[in-house]
Amino acid sequence: MHTQGHLRPIKWGSGLVIVCALLLALIGITLVIPQAPVLGLVWTAAAIVITAYHAVNLLAEDSAAYHAMGLDLLSSGRRSRVSENASVKARLEELEALRKDSHITDQEYAEQRRRILGEL
Repeated sequence: MHTQGHLRPIKWGSGLVIVCALLLALIGITLVIPQAPVLGLVWTAAAIVITAYHAVNLLAEDSAAYHAMGLDLLSSGRRSRVSENASVKARLEELEALRKDSHITDQEYAEQRRRILGEL
């Protein structure tokens, strides 16, 4: 079974990245720019861009996906954790957990829920 999904940072992870990127920006402004102006400006600009991206992810209701990916649920002849024979209830619970943890959007949740229920 092959499905499409989006990889997005989790909310608390974005908060941690914001703190680290702000520290890098502060280091860039106070230490790097006085010693190497060009490197310091590039360093600080990169830290600001990283901070802005993760601030959008942290504050947005629907986090920003930065990588679309395909998932093979069965590989090398072995069953994955999400088995084709998993009960509908277990699959719906796992789907709900993915939505709750912001790993999938509400729209993706609704589409997958309809697909699972359509298999009944």
